[in-house]
Amino acid sequence: MFGREARKAVTVRSMSGFVFMALMIACSLCKYAFPVVMVAVIIITMNEYLAMTIGKGERLQKWLSVTVSVSAFLLTYFSLGFGLPRRYILLPVIPILAEFIAMLYLNNSTESYTKGANLFTAMIYIGLPLTLANLLVFDVHGNYSGKVILSTMFLVWANDCGAYVFGMLFGQNPGHKLFPSVSPKKSWEGVWGGVLFTAVAAVLIRIFHIFPFGWWYCAAIAVIAVVFADFGDLVESQVKRHYGVKDAGTIMPGHGGLLDRFDSLLFVLPAAVVFFKLFQLV
Repeated sequence: MFGREARKAVTVRSMSGFVFMALMIACSLCKYAFPVVMVAVIIITMNEYLAMTIGKGERLQKWLSVTVSVSAFLLTYFSLGFGLPRRYILLPVIPILAEFIAMLYLNNSTESYTKGANLFTAMIYIGLPLTLANLLVFDVHGNYSGKVILSTMFLVWANDCGAYVFGMLFGQNPGHKLFPSVSPKKSWEGVWGGVLFTAVAAVLIRIFHIFPFGWWYCAAIAVIAVVFADFGDLVESQVKRHYGVKDAGTIMPGHGGLLDRFDSLLFVLPAAVVFFKLFQLV
């Protein structure tokens, strides 16, 4: 059914994906590994995004953008988990102001406004969702548990896997494309494959008590994962299409960049935080 090169590509993609998932599972289960891995993710994904949208140069401005996100994540982490006074969460305001000042030294052209917009977009698009992830691992008493964020990631991965498998097997009909102007390969068959895999994953994480709440909440977060994961994937596809790149990076063989693996999660995490907080589950 598949040629030798296609089978090799699938094998490389699978191995790379398993290593990635193993790392994320391990970091979710360990209170002290979580910030180390997440800070690395913020730095890598933001650099991929800024390299794609701004290109080379503008090192100071890029560094300040990343600094805002890393500092926001760490200050939130230590505030929620270790009792750091919450007033210190305001500290990232300083590098934000410094970013505005540094933008004055961008090349004085129409392009400088686009670069400035991308510097701040990176903070909102990547830094904010990953900072909000802290709200899923700490309860109001500062106790750490990786079950909620791990369940959320499992659902996102199941959706991605189902979309990939069904899209490859059944989604090659040109008339069945979901959003051809943004992502020519994404199909409705892939969407329904993602729904199926996510539903199965939701049942499994509830049966094995990985998801710590009731069936209705599990079903709700599964719906959130399906809807927002697809939009997250489409948004990143639109960015890549606009800048004429196939992948955001090369760090993950068969997948591209780390941003290509986190695109769905960047949309699911904020929606999941809103859901869990509204129902006072975390």
